[in-house]
Amino acid sequence: MNGCGIRVSSAWSDREDAVRKRLRSYRALVAQHRACEELCDSLFPSVTSRVQEVASHGSAENPVEARTLDILDMQARMRLSLAEMMDRITSISDMIRNLPPDEYTILLRRYMLGENMETVSEAMSLSVRHCWTKHGKAIRTLAKDHSDLQ
Repeated sequence: MNGCGIRVSSAWSDREDAVRKRLRSYRALVAQHRACEELCDSLFPSVTSRVQEVASHGSAENPVEARTLDILDMQARMRLSLAEMMDRITSISDMIRNLPPDEYTILLRRYMLGENMETVSEAMSLSVRHCWTKHGKAIRTLAKDHSDLQ
């Protein structure tokens, strides 16, 4: 979108939109990771306590060994999924790491911390307009540097 709210159709604006979308997804990914991690920790508090629980519920049709292996497999798949989520979260924070300090701070506070631009501008002792200008410059830089986003 340009400053007048009119959508500009170009590869540049599409990449800028993709950058904004990726930055906006950060907090949702962090929340999702926390929830999944808590679920994983509650389902698999420790292997030894779960093995004891499985042993007490074993039966002739479903041997303890098979159930234990199923639990360990589920735990491994959940841990792998958590690691993949963390990789996505890290890639988003790495994306802004090399920006100039003011631009980095604006994007960090705006997208990672969820602050509105008025709060960001007060914290940085800049005008809101100046923050938006630096924000736009940072987004354009990221769109240029991360042409793989679409």
